[in-house]
Amino acid sequence: MLFPTLIARRKLGITYRNIKRVMLEMEAADKDALGEPAAIIAATVLNRLVSENESVLKEPGIDWGNIDWDAILTFIEEIVELVLRIIALFA
Repeated sequence: MLFPTLIARRKLGITYRNIKRVMLEMEAADKDALGEPAAIIAATVLNRLVSENESVLKEPGIDWGNIDWDAILTFIEEIVELVLRIIALFA
């Protein structure tokens, strides 16, 4: 299994900015959404980003079937924990 390159992650929308945007949208829609464990938030964020950028999965050049999605979830989970700390500081 491979961890996607920076370009592949950006094409899929997996950036700090997009993760934070989705989390803030989740919070605006449901105030308790960010009270879930980081793993659940990360899975929700990944699902949303993939659905927003679904056309990227059909592009040639990246073997999405061979990508380590667990590593991506772990990566997003770490960013989610960071964003939650930042939100708590400014709340």
